[in-house]
Amino acid sequence: MAKGSFGVTTNNQYISGRVEWSSTTDIAGNYSKVKATLYLSRTNTGYRTYGSGSFTLNIGGSTKTNSGNFEFTYNSNTVCVTHEATIYHNDDGKKNITISVSGGLPGTSFTSTSGSKEITLDTIPRASSISSGISWTAGTQNLTVSVSRASSNFTHGIDMWVQTPSGANNHILWRGNIGSSTTVEFTKDENTKIYQAIQQYENKPVLIRLYTYSGNTLVDSNDKWGTVYAHATGTIGFNETFNIGNSISCRVNNYHSNFTYDVEMFFGNFKKSWANVGQNPTLNFTQDEINLLYQQVPNANSGNGTVRTRTKYNGVLVEDGIPTSHDVGFTAYVVNSNPTLDSNGIWYEDINEAVLSVTGNSQYIVQNKSHLRIHVDVAAEPKNYASINRYEVKVNGVVQSASTLGWYNFNEINSSVDTILEVTAVDSRGNKVTVTKTIKIIPYQVPTIVATVRRKNNFETETLIEALGSVSELYIDGIERNEILDVTYHYREVDGEESGNGSLVYTGYPEFDVTDEVIELDNTKAWEVEISVQDVLGTVSSKYPIDKGIPLLFVDADMKSVSFGAFPTRSNALELFGSLVMVIEDEGSNENGEYIRFNNGIQFCWLNTTFTHPSSEWMTRAYANNTYYYVYDEWTFPKPFIAPPSVQISGDISGAVLEHHGTHSINSNYASKNLASLVTDSFSPKLAMDDVNGSINAHNMGAIQHAFSAEVNDFEIPDRDIVIVMNDREVGRGVFKHVSEFQEQDKRRKRRFS
Repeated sequence: MAKGSFGVTTNNQYISGRVEWSSTTDIAGNYSKVKATLYLSRTNTGYRTYGSGSFTLNIGGSTKTNSGNFEFTYNSNTVCVTHEATIYHNDDGKKNITISVSGGLPGTSFTSTSGSKEITLDTIPRASSISSGISWTAGTQNLTVSVSRASSNFTHGIDMWVQTPSGANNHILWRGNIGSSTTVEFTKDENTKIYQAIQQYENKPVLIRLYTYSGNTLVDSNDKWGTVYAHATGTIGFNETFNIGNSISCRVNNYHSNFTYDVEMFFGNFKKSWANVGQNPTLNFTQDEINLLYQQVPNANSGNGTVRTRTKYNGVLVEDGIPTSHDVGFTAYVVNSNPTLDSNGIWYEDINEAVLSVTGNSQYIVQNKSHLRIHVDVAAEPKNYASINRYEVKVNGVVQSASTLGWYNFNEINSSVDTILEVTAVDSRGNKVTVTKTIKIIPYQVPTIVATVRRKNNFETETLIEALGSVSELYIDGIERNEILDVTYHYREVDGEESGNGSLVYTGYPEFDVTDEVIELDNTKAWEVEISVQDVLGTVSSKYPIDKGIPLLFVDADMKSVSFGAFPTRSNALELFGSLVMVIEDEGSNENGEYIRFNNGIQFCWLNTTFTHPSSEWMTRAYANNTYYYVYDEWTFPKPFIAPPSVQISGDISGAVLEHHGTHSINSNYASKNLASLVTDSFSPKLAMDDVNGSINAHNMGAIQHAFSAEVNDFEIPDRDIVIVMNDREVGRGVFKHVSEFQEQDKRRKRRFS
């Protein structure tokens, strides 16, 4: 919005004024609305001028007259006329006009007014603008530019710049004499400049400046930014695997004929380029290049590499592979590269001199006897730049390996039929070659001997050797080479030195029977007998232990005794050497003691406890000038018997000259106990049956002043019947009597009290 004012004068020196104006523009209409007002006043005080008259305001040729009565006083700023005019601008949007005024009050001292001024209105923008978007792919697309213009008389021109990565703007082209639109068809040189400016980026900003001309006069210019894109990166497409030595048929993705494509392969230290390939190229290799490819993978059957496609426009690289990669990975496989091995460099032999003396031929391997040695004398040949890693030699499931040539000892081979020798060469890639040979096997088993060595009647000195066995036939070139050289026996005491030997008579071949042989082995000692068989390739022995001669049942007529499990040691006796085994059927305990019952009906009960009786319960009895103190107690069995049992009581009354433990009134449920002691002088009985042995102790019984000798006459141990049963059959019967052993115990007791 423009505005301003200028002064005016009149023919009356005391009347003057001003014109104030303003304007607003209409861009679309290319005009301005200009408004102006004339203000007049007197410059001195105390006076006034008034009357009828008229005033005229001219705005760029548009006038307006205002007639009427007017009065002017000091600083009255009387509005004389106001006018608004529409003023059209030039095509370039510019406009200058003159504003002038006139008028007065006839018949007064103020009859005329004069004043005018040329003013410049605001320039209305008239430059055209680009209305279309700015976006295209360089080298494959043209760019259409649409112009929005204020006048059909306007013409235009454009300049184009592409911004470089550093921020500089590189000028690309100029186009002129453009009306409302144009299609920019880029020349090869212009596209080249674009890619030089882009510098391998995917896209860059573009500035187009539009110049607007009215005739030959430049009206103005407008700028607009857009984006130019690089053509999509070319990439090689193929199966991404190939066998070394083969050509690769592939295609170029994103191919466009305006561009050229170079292909590069990287595989380890190998690099090759193919320049300016077509859309469906074939990548070929020379033999030298194939060799170089193999050299990159000497220790593997495959390797990974990269194929890179470089896209160019007129020799200028279009992309750098970031962020869109122009690389494609691949895997190259090693083929036709197994090593070779000459079977003529592989042989075997038997190095066991003892066996060779029998077979006479090192190529015959006797089962479990020959010492097999394999020779690998000729090196395997690796292929395509691999190296030989190791040799594996396999015989009868056993494998040995080594990294160098040489021999392999397998010693004995346990096979009865011809077996296959396999020699495998393994290269650094793991590729293998295997050659085989047949090893001639002569079946052979060591001699066998099955013998029985036993005492006569299982306990006598005479010992019988019975044996039979076999040897292997050993046919070589149709001739039997084996024979039985000897069958012998040796014997010695257990843990002793050999004390006898001899040869056994045999008949038959290859199976043989030994004639029974009797030898004398002291039946009070244990022996070891060794039976041996020897053929041409070795000796086999078996050992047989011979225990002492112990009869199961022996009747000694001289001693008038019968024994089980040993010879009798006593006269007039039935002796059992071993254990009489009974199975526990029930056992337990309660407040009355403990019990155990066996499956044959035998039951035992026992009690370890303390019995205390005050003095009043002890009774006395005089016998043979001695005083006996005694007391009774009752024991209820922890488990009843089916019939009255035999009961024994044991214990010890300290301080007593003679003590006695007896029973009476025994039935299947309980037994009464008689505890008695022989003392002198004073006796204060207080009895306790104590400790785990069931001993009876007396406390405060007084001093024993005299020694006595006495004997228990009514203390007897009952006999026991013994029945020996084997395999559910009774083989012996007798009575077990407590004779000498318990007599000795009684004697010791008597000596104790003497």
